[in-house]
Amino acid sequence: MDKKELKFLKESNAIEREYSEIALNDSIKAWEYAKNFIPSGRKIDIPMILTVHQFLMSRLDSRIAGKIRECDVWVGNRKCLAPEEIRLSLQDWCLPETCPDDANEETIEAYEDVKKFIRNMATL
Repeated sequence: MDKKELKFLKESNAIEREYSEIALNDSIKAWEYAKNFIPSGRKIDIPMILTVHQFLMSRLDSRIAGKIRECDVWVGNRKCLAPEEIRLSLQDWCLPETCPDDANEETIEAYEDVKKFIRNMATL
C-alpha cells in the first residue's frame, strides 16, 4: 500500500469520525480485497460489496457487518433508502455501465458517486 492510498483511507475514515487503528487496519484489508478484485475481471456485484462491508465493519459492529440493513435510517432530515430498496439499488449500480435514462436526480448522484469510487480504486 502506498502513501496516497493510506492517506485516502485515513481521510475516508475521518469522514465517518473513525480514527482508531482497528478501523484503519480493517479499511486496509477491505481496500486490498477490492483492489485485487477489480483487475481479476470479476464483476462488481452485491456479494463483493457485502464482503468489503464485512471487512470494514466486522470488528467495529459485527451485528451489521456484511449485511444489508433491516431498519430505516435518517441522515439529517432525509430518509435514506428503505431496506427493501437497498438490494434493488445495489443491483442497479452493479449492472449498467451508464445510469438509466429514467433515473431521478438522487439515483444519478448516488450512481456517479459509486462510479467515482470505483475509478479512484482503479487509479490509486
